[in-house]
Amino acid sequence: MDSTISVQPGEAPDSLHRARRAAWGSFAGAVVDWYDFLLYGITAALVFNREFFPQIGPAMGTLAAFATFGVGFLFRPLGGIIFGHFGDRLGRKRMLMMTVWMMGIATACIGLLPSFNQIGWWAPVLLVFLRAVQGFAVGGEWGGAALLSVENAPQGKKAFYSSGVQVGYGVGLLLSTGLVSLISSLTSDQQFLSWGWRLPFLFSVVLVLIALWIRNGMAESQEFEAQQSLDNAPQMKKRLPVVEALLRHPGAFLLIIALRLCELLTMYIVTAFALNYSTQNLGLPRELFLNIGLLVGGLSCLTIPCFAWLADRFGRRRIYITGALIGTLSGFPFFMALESQSRFLDPVLRPDAGQYRP
Repeated sequence: MDSTISVQPGEAPDSLHRARRAAWGSFAGAVVDWYDFLLYGITAALVFNREFFPQIGPAMGTLAAFATFGVGFLFRPLGGIIFGHFGDRLGRKRMLMMTVWMMGIATACIGLLPSFNQIGWWAPVLLVFLRAVQGFAVGGEWGGAALLSVENAPQGKKAFYSSGVQVGYGVGLLLSTGLVSLISSLTSDQQFLSWGWRLPFLFSVVLVLIALWIRNGMAESQEFEAQQSLDNAPQMKKRLPVVEALLRHPGAFLLIIALRLCELLTMYIVTAFALNYSTQNLGLPRELFLNIGLLVGGLSCLTIPCFAWLADRFGRRRIYITGALIGTLSGFPFFMALESQSRFLDPVLRPDAGQYRP
């Protein structure tokens, strides 16, 4: 979404209650979207090569499963552009309600999707389509939720109030890995491959209903309402927000893309690729790595608000650079710990543990 106008002090969010409602609503939707998005990566690493690509062998099946995982990333920018455009025109709240609906429906449909042995090649085709819907939805969710939180947040606490969007990632990781780990421990390998992996996808329906109930109480920010009054002026020429951002702030636009790539590549290599590599190549039990994910998800729920508070005090740039350095430097010992099959170093050396992502 494009940059909003500055408002006068009297036009700032009118109450702490309003800011908290926006923060909680953004957090709730982020939990749903990250739960669904990360759940796909976990099950792609454990199940999808055998359920949807059994005809092409284990190695190629794994590559195909991760290729479908990557489809979501291709559609995230498109979702961000389209939802950003209509969010600036029709309101952030409407678009954020829609992203939760889209993500929830797509995820539940994956849980009901027949396997390759039941409907043939239609199974992977439909899987790719549903993953594209997931990517499209999360593309609109992240930017819209963060922007709504920032616009409603009190001055001097923008990072802290918007950190709920990233805490939603930690809670989503906790829920997705926790539920998969629980079901995996309660079922045999055959049961898990047959129907157990589907249960966490169907559970998404419950999270969607809770998120919609919380988000229904959100209000648009005064900054958005002020921007709307300017956009409706006869002399105001309208263009696509992404075009406006590129024309007015090309350097900042490209810098943000680069910063997000740095973070996301590290995060998904760990949450998806390392899970597959450790279980299928190193022979580590899947419950072990899932439990490590639980620990990291819980840790991030504590550290993200702390780093957000520090960002409000000392500046976003310093904190982001610190987090990026930690992530970069810890990547090497993390995979060394995996190769040595150390169960004690992995939780400490997870690259995404405790990073603050403004």
